[in-house]
Amino acid sequence: MGARPMRPRTSLAMGAVAGGAVLAIWLGNGVGISAAAAIPTARRPDSARAMQGMVMPGSTGGAGSRTDAVCPASAPSPALTPFTEQLPVPQRIDVRSGTSARLVMRDGKHSFHADLPSTPTLGYAVAGSTGPDVYSGPTIEARKGTPASVSVVNDLGEHPLALAMDHTFMGMTGTDETAPRGVIHLHGAHSEPAQDGLPQDTISSGQSATYRYVNDQDSAGLWYHDHSWGMTRLQVSAGLAGQYWLRDAFDTGKADNPLHLPAGASEIPLTLQDRSFNLDGSFSYPVGAFCGQDAPAGYPNQWAPESFGDVAVVNGKVTPNLDVARGVYRFRVLNASNARFYHVRLPATLPVYQIGTDGGLLNAPVRLKELLLAPAERADLLVDFRSAVVGTSYQLTNDAVAPYSTPTAPPEEDEAPLKDILQFTVTAATGVQSDVPKTLRGGRSQPAALPTLKATSTRTVMLNEIADPTVDEPVHGHINNQFYADATGLPRTTQIEAPKLDTVEEWDIVNTTGDAHPIHLHLTQFRLLNRQPFDEPAYTASVNTRLPAPGLPDPSTSGKGPWPAVSPAPYLTGSPVGPAPVEQGWKDTIIAPPGQVTRILVPFGGTAAGVPAPFVGDTRTASVQRFAGTYVFHCHILEHEDNDMMQPYQIR
Repeated sequence: MGARPMRPRTSLAMGAVAGGAVLAIWLGNGVGISAAAAIPTARRPDSARAMQGMVMPGSTGGAGSRTDAVCPASAPSPALTPFTEQLPVPQRIDVRSGTSARLVMRDGKHSFHADLPSTPTLGYAVAGSTGPDVYSGPTIEARKGTPASVSVVNDLGEHPLALAMDHTFMGMTGTDETAPRGVIHLHGAHSEPAQDGLPQDTISSGQSATYRYVNDQDSAGLWYHDHSWGMTRLQVSAGLAGQYWLRDAFDTGKADNPLHLPAGASEIPLTLQDRSFNLDGSFSYPVGAFCGQDAPAGYPNQWAPESFGDVAVVNGKVTPNLDVARGVYRFRVLNASNARFYHVRLPATLPVYQIGTDGGLLNAPVRLKELLLAPAERADLLVDFRSAVVGTSYQLTNDAVAPYSTPTAPPEEDEAPLKDILQFTVTAATGVQSDVPKTLRGGRSQPAALPTLKATSTRTVMLNEIADPTVDEPVHGHINNQFYADATGLPRTTQIEAPKLDTVEEWDIVNTTGDAHPIHLHLTQFRLLNRQPFDEPAYTASVNTRLPAPGLPDPSTSGKGPWPAVSPAPYLTGSPVGPAPVEQGWKDTIIAPPGQVTRILVPFGGTAAGVPAPFVGDTRTASVQRFAGTYVFHCHILEHEDNDMMQPYQIR
């Protein structure tokens, strides 16, 4: 998670990739390790200090004590031998009968590698468990049609990443360093607003909360994580994340399931993260160029635009090994990294199939040569070791550049490389011998085929970045060039997206920045329609005619819209390209490449309301609609989400 030098992010640098990347190659396959160089905190020139700033609504706004901030220098992790740690498998909690999972958010210590001192961490401990080892959380298994709950007690103490907390951010409190807030968001779940884990719905240390989940969705690999306003990046980095598997009548999780999928010990979660460590074992987390500087009001202090670790962590171990039997395995892969994309080139001799996406099963397995996962995306994989030679090792390595822009970005743009991720070693044991299914939906004893969605309206959302014009460093990220909060310091209620209940909309996500952004909508699963390049300089020039000079990305324009977002239609180039086979399923997080319009079809209702969706939803009654109300959507690069690439939206 070391600091990195920022590549230029001027208006030109944030422009479109010339003509747009070839969209069909956005879904590939790959994974790896390497040390990030130490980056000193940049000094701001005196000329920049006099620049007009902006005050972020709900923030402290002033620069008073920011020059007293602690701004630790970043350094590479100590040398850690890869593939010597054995992959742990998290404990499972079964709530398929409708019971409650009881968790405690607490701090502790965790051993990531035998050659590294224990690391101060946070985690979701199972209630009643003892011992100091805490990191991540158990895998929770629920069942469609059976509501269940997760109860959590906030027993958090001193935060392992307290020095990285930025009190210029909305939502921050004076006790977050020593007694952090917390809230659980079940990512990908069809939940009513009161159970969604919205950023402002945190509980203080010593308090408890119970989240009730209707579990009305098709089987899917969801995940739960902290979503505390202003510090989500630090909570997840310290360990507050875990997987949540929703089962149904077809994907039962039992050995005799109708789809003949591996189960039991042959179904394993793989939670991918990247971390950097100091010599004493503590996390190394970056600070940004404005840390401790006499910057204009509204500028961030400790915040770094992204964090990239220099070693991979899988299920809480640095570049581990997994001994596998000669059989078929099901791996539930989650990218829980803050900002890193993974592009894994898979071994040619190892059959790997993707059977599901964020929101459930595909119509049929897709044989993979490579896998691309953005932060928060999931891939449900079958890996066939039946013909593997005993003693063979397969290493998964990553070649995605960081920060990520396009699959064809040149190697010199990789500012934080990470190669080694995970190793499989084949043993003489015999595993599951079932064949990989030919189809997964639409057949006998299978769920229905993926439906066709038709939008009745279209809305545009713009992704933009605010940058300091003197040192060309990011100050904020935005959606629609708006802050998440309004002048009251609370989440904005005007100039927000407001889709109607029981409709399907097309959302056109216009990315004017130089990086790819994984965009996540709370509440719903959606489908990718297509992507199309656009003329970013011309589009931004049009936006700027509606803003005071000098226009985007100058900080003086931050939070000023325009609203609604400008349509990209006059600036489109090339032709739309539809989803690759592995993007044709239900999604709750989608990659929005730079210089492209990413179009998604979003249902705001369920099958009970006659809307094609992977969840049931409500019928209309005289009572309050469970799925109406306020939610959020945001970039799932957590540093971007915290500052300030997130917006409320309201279903009416």
